[in-house]
Amino acid sequence: MNYLKELNTFHEWLDTNPLPSGAIVLWYTLMALNNKTNWQGEFTVANGTLQAKTGLSRQQLHRARTDLINAGRIKYKKSNRVNQAGKYSIVSFDTRDGHKADTEEYTNRTQSGQELSTLVKHKQDINKTKHIPSLANARVIHLAEQYFISISERDKYLLNDFCDELGEELITEALNRAKTELKGFKYALGIIRNWSQKGIQSIDEVRKDDENFEFYKQRKYGNGQHMPEYDPDLDGF
Repeated sequence: MNYLKELNTFHEWLDTNPLPSGAIVLWYTLMALNNKTNWQGEFTVANGTLQAKTGLSRQQLHRARTDLINAGRIKYKKSNRVNQAGKYSIVSFDTRDGHKADTEEYTNRTQSGQELSTLVKHKQDINKTKHIPSLANARVIHLAEQYFISISERDKYLLNDFCDELGEELITEALNRAKTELKGFKYALGIIRNWSQKGIQSIDEVRKDDENFEFYKQRKYGNGQHMPEYDPDLDGF
């Protein structure tokens, strides 16, 4: 199985076959685990392992697995033994892997709106892998959906791009801050933009920026003057 080709095709397939973020996270995780087994037809993995790697709860894992099965992207065999892990198999997009019907269905759906070759070539000309969310990026998008309920497709693309730039740890920190402050996704995105504009690349730099901001507040508003509420759409102080 060609790992990169599967990732690219999966991303294209999602354009006409959208999946919940939890299912996307699970698919990436199963692909990574199957890669480690040198692409065995079937591989065993415990629910606890998948929960740890995806950040999904047991209920979310079950739902994501069901979504992937219904979409025809994986097969799953539950063990008959108690506390025995089930077996997974990835349904490849490659016709040479014996899944011609699935691939033909995908190709027909995609070509109904635009020729697949043209679509792939256009995106490869921009950047072959730029818009393919990594596992880390998919986890971030899933977390944002958990915190803020509804995230638009545009916002998902923004998160994906910012995660490529700043990394999963910083984006997660921004989402956690917005949730703690009982703010919405726009607030989190403002924090992320602010860090991006300042060139911040690590949690240590975030803490330093926080200290500078506190020092600024003390100097300007230490006399009891009311400080305006932080607006994340501004460039910052």
